[in-house]
Amino acid sequence: MLKPAKRNKDETNTILKNISAYAQSVNSEYLNTDVINEKINATSNIEERKRLMGIKKNYLKILNFLNKSDICQYDLPELPNGKIYLSQEVFEKLQSYAKKTNSKDHEFGCYLFGKEIKNNTILFDDFNKTQPQIFSTEFNTSEEMEEEIIEKIDSKKIDCVCHVHTHPYRGGMVYSSTPSNYDLFTYAWFQEQHYNPNNRISFMGALITPPEPGKSTYNDICFIFYDRNTKSFYKITNIWYFSKNKEPIKLEKKQYDNDTKKVILLYQKNDIKTGN
Repeated sequence: MLKPAKRNKDETNTILKNISAYAQSVNSEYLNTDVINEKINATSNIEERKRLMGIKKNYLKILNFLNKSDICQYDLPELPNGKIYLSQEVFEKLQSYAKKTNSKDHEFGCYLFGKEIKNNTILFDDFNKTQPQIFSTEFNTSEEMEEEIIEKIDSKKIDCVCHVHTHPYRGGMVYSSTPSNYDLFTYAWFQEQHYNPNNRISFMGALITPPEPGKSTYNDICFIFYDRNTKSFYKITNIWYFSKNKEPIKLEKKQYDNDTKKVILLYQKNDIKTGN
């Protein structure tokens, strides 16, 4: 994972436009090189092999771009009136992922299901029960998870789905708490191409980064929303969770510091300490 470089606004916008364009046009299945290699090896037709090799060459270039971490989520504009509520059960689930991430040095993740209770205010009170696909050290969606997502969508009991995953703490630098271009591509692809009857479902993403082991108990979390209409990315940092006695408590707000290359706390009033 690469450290985000300092970029001016025009450079950042160009990168985000490229990610959006790929999300609208790229068949994400072919971004898995194992899949396209299987298709190449399965055909004896010379012209078809040439066609597939051309696709692979193009997608390898795209993958090289997507595997970088060019954008700090805290540089994204805040979603107007954006607010996230997490039920106690969901919050404890995310807390457990953050704790396991550092001990295993492995990404963990899940999908959250929720409802928009008023404009740009979402309550997530459920998560997938099926297991992810374990590939290397990354979180990957399994076929069973995808089936569960579709089942939830078809139930018409939800209108929001969130792809959540963790990044292990790596040296305290900001790259461990920023999404890769591929993460942003995933959030946008869900909005642009995922099964979504009548565009009823809003898809988004969230990244959780646990703190340096033994030094702090604050986990960093930021939600990211891609607007399919404007092709724009937004952050949501106004995040609340419900305590055992159903009291809403605000999570700490953080910001990327360009000078120290670290994410710093802006305030800690009513913050939640996690990782214990």
